[in-house]
Amino acid sequence: MLKTLKIRTLVLSTHGALMLLLGLAFLYLRANMTNILFDVLDVGIAILLAVGVFLIAALVDWVAAIGEGIEHFRRFAFYLLGGIALALSGLLLIRFPTATVALLLLFTAAHALIYSISNHAYHRGPYRHAAQLASVSHSPIPNKPFLTKPSLHKPRLGAAANYLIGTISLLFALAMATLATRDNDLAAMAILGAYLCFLGARTLLAAWNLHRTTIYELHKAAHAAPSNA
Repeated sequence: MLKTLKIRTLVLSTHGALMLLLGLAFLYLRANMTNILFDVLDVGIAILLAVGVFLIAALVDWVAAIGEGIEHFRRFAFYLLGGIALALSGLLLIRFPTATVALLLLFTAAHALIYSISNHAYHRGPYRHAAQLASVSHSPIPNKPFLTKPSLHKPRLGAAANYLIGTISLLFALAMATLATRDNDLAAMAILGAYLCFLGARTLLAAWNLHRTTIYELHKAAHAAPSNA
């Protein structure tokens, strides 16, 4: 379990940092687009950066798949297929240079839409009650009252935050899908940069929560070891 948590934390941290940096780069390039020459140059740089990020993220997923091993087939397949999808996205951006901005908008809009749907479905479905029960079933570790498992101690607040994140993702998806049908590089760069920053921050927050969970499990295992001995 600890190995899986560490792998997931590494993947989320890397993806989150890459997306946040890419989003900031897009916003910087958008601010630099002051004439036609800069527009073409900055869009080209943005596409190259996006391709590079996709390929690096794919490599991270493949390393995670190797780390999980074939014995954990579902997680192995998840990381393997995720890496393939990221690599193919990067290759498609190179393959169709005349439609790269539209493709990037469509890829990102699809990601935002899928996340929004899955997020709302999860917190409306049967998993919500089970997650809330699990979240309050762990007591603090003895002698470490400050160290509790990250959880939804306030389920309503947690659900509201997740609904808000899902709704924001849906709005981004609609905006990007609309811009994909228009020739407006300035607006496209702005919306892509904003969403990638949002995605990166959200992913880094998830990585931090997983890191806290890993620390909790490590301390719990260390505390249980003497008693088992």
